[in-house]
Amino acid sequence: MKLHAHVGPDGNIAGLVASPEGGPAPMLTPSPGVQVCEIQGYATKGETVELDQLVKLLEKNTVVLTPTQGKLVRRKR
Repeated sequence: MKLHAHVGPDGNIAGLVASPEGGPAPMLTPSPGVQVCEIQGYATKGETVELDQLVKLLEKNTVVLTPTQGKLVRRKR
């Protein structure tokens, strides 16, 4: 599964969308000021998504935005 994130200008993740690998791309419409990017290097295996994994990802990470992609990084405390 691919993982897409709605990301604010500060890198905080506002939401996540998982979609099947090789399937149709999800229709992602962000709020004003929010960017949508695919999280590179983070794909879940199989047909299901573990919600606990996504909750931990949201709690512990932000996204560094580049013009075409996002890179998941650990939050600094």
